[in-house]
Amino acid sequence: MEINRLIELLDEDVVTVGSQVQLHAMLTGAHSDSRRIAENDLFIALPGVRSQGTDYLTKVFENGALAALIPDDADISSELDDKCIRVKHIRKNGALAATLVYGNPTQHMLTFGVTGTNGKTSTCHLLKHLLEACGHKVVMLTTVAHEFGDWREETPNTTPDAALVQYVLGNAKLQGATAAVVEVSAHGILLDRILGCQFDGVVFTNLSADHQDCFAGIEPYFNEKQRLFMESVYHKPNCVAAICTNDAFGKRLAEQCPLPHKTFSFEPATADTHVSANQLTVTPEGIRGDITVDGQLLKVHTSLTSSFNCLNITGAATLAVMANLPIERIRQGLLAPLQVPGRLMKVPSTAPFEVIVDFAHTDSSMSNLLDGLRPECQGRLLVVFGAGGDKDPARRTTLPEVVIDKADVGVITLDNPRSEPPMNIINTMVGHWQEMEKQVANPASCHVEPDRTTAIHWALSQAQPKDIVVLAGKGHETTQIFADRVEHHDDFAIAEAWLKDHYPQ
Repeated sequence: MEINRLIELLDEDVVTVGSQVQLHAMLTGAHSDSRRIAENDLFIALPGVRSQGTDYLTKVFENGALAALIPDDADISSELDDKCIRVKHIRKNGALAATLVYGNPTQHMLTFGVTGTNGKTSTCHLLKHLLEACGHKVVMLTTVAHEFGDWREETPNTTPDAALVQYVLGNAKLQGATAAVVEVSAHGILLDRILGCQFDGVVFTNLSADHQDCFAGIEPYFNEKQRLFMESVYHKPNCVAAICTNDAFGKRLAEQCPLPHKTFSFEPATADTHVSANQLTVTPEGIRGDITVDGQLLKVHTSLTSSFNCLNITGAATLAVMANLPIERIRQGLLAPLQVPGRLMKVPSTAPFEVIVDFAHTDSSMSNLLDGLRPECQGRLLVVFGAGGDKDPARRTTLPEVVIDKADVGVITLDNPRSEPPMNIINTMVGHWQEMEKQVANPASCHVEPDRTTAIHWALSQAQPKDIVVLAGKGHETTQIFADRVEHHDDFAIAEAWLKDHYPQ
């Protein structure tokens, strides 16, 4: 895109244009990460917590940036200012600029968005799975990774910055992508990270307290989530919605949603606008049963387990039917194998007990996980878990409350302490556990081991036939983050190695 044309489209939000900005030069890319800048790119200088985008102007111009989009009140030298375009509302206009530079990619792809507190990543994988069953080439952006074909990149945030979103979508489109699935966080909406994306369909999975370190209560958190459904800037003319009404927030959203929508939950279907998951059954082999959407019977035969995946499957299938994907292809997809990275991953072994790795790291996701596993468990539930540093401190009490009530053995350990002293987090969790022991009728027993690898080994060594050992909190992650270092750590690989040593084939 020509710089002059970009300035015209941003219109009245452009405050000044530097004298050295080459108005007729062609932009080939746009990034807010200075490390990604190459020749002929636009740099979007976003504000930050530890540093400002404008701190990197010299570097990006040395790397070949043609111009930089900066906040209208940025304090920089006149020499740098001559190469910059000052705009109001830098996040909004940075998102729009990136969308324009990359050719508005979602306009050219069937695009689904998924939001909620829990189940977002699993629902994204299910939608990708169904789209591929329908013949689409799918690019997917989730908590775990950005993926398209053989390309995969780990993600730093649930929803990355707007420029990276558009870069991934735009490049996938150039390589033949025909559909996109985007996991949408409350932060992604609040910080205009998905501005520029327009969706053909959106899903709401559920809502419970999370990110209370960033939102002043659950109502502001819900208000950001519902913007995906309420604001037309995110919708194509044909946009439809599937809304889980298993909680009060879903019911509120369904009452207010202006989009054509269907609801889904475990409640029996009483009208063709509601889809029930109550005909799905969790078995040791996976989920089996039927879903009926718009009078179309869909049989489910998947290796996914746990009751909350019954809702995720129902939501994905509902949206797929509403978006007019070929019904026979949807049926085929619901009968095909599927694995969601980091979610309910069974570690293979000959041991007489099961080992599950899962990303559950909030009280609601942990509760759902343990409630889903309890009917399958003929022995004890042993849970290895921790609480992250620099995150919602409430988790240090709410997670122990769930585990002490729903497990048989809780193993308190570390889970990315980040900048905080690790033992401060451990001690808070242990202290609350000890308080809860006085209040819970049949509390789980507790073992404390700060070193996560040792904690996993201990839990596995204690497992008896028919037990289930749950390694919760890290899921797909392969690092443990401390204040002064990042260590390699993979729950799945650690458990797999221990099991091979102790239960050889």
